[in-house]
Amino acid sequence: MTRKRLTVIAAISIILLITGGCAHLLYPAHGTEESLRERVNQEWMAKMSKNIDMLYDLTTDEFKKETPRKSFHFASNVPMTGFTITKLELFDDGARAIAAVDMHIQHMGFKFKFPSREEWLWQRGAWRLNMKKHKDVDVSQLPFNKKK
Repeated sequence: MTRKRLTVIAAISIILLITGGCAHLLYPAHGTEESLRERVNQEWMAKMSKNIDMLYDLTTDEFKKETPRKSFHFASNVPMTGFTITKLELFDDGARAIAAVDMHIQHMGFKFKFPSREEWLWQRGAWRLNMKKHKDVDVSQLPFNKKK
């Protein structure tokens, strides 16, 4: 009876060691440029198709805590015709990244390109768009808000 228990305990221990040793394959410690490019592409495709739920799902956990799904909205008055990912920079050993994207817009027969820079963070095994509110900006101090 004890030999059987020891065998079972040993087998369970070995299984736990193997699965624990492979956990890094499920959630890698850092992101790659290829996985970031894929997420940035998903984000901009969601913006073009006005898929609010997909865009919200790409955001960081911190942003989701501050902003409930029901109150999240993304609106663009001018329809985008496309986008180009111009640069991806990874920092902190793949834990943080900056993506530079040119959005293409056509308005009144003219084509425009507007640059956008966004921060991405590696969370729970995936790149997440950091859309946190910048609390350090005092809107009342901006030039167009000054009272005469």
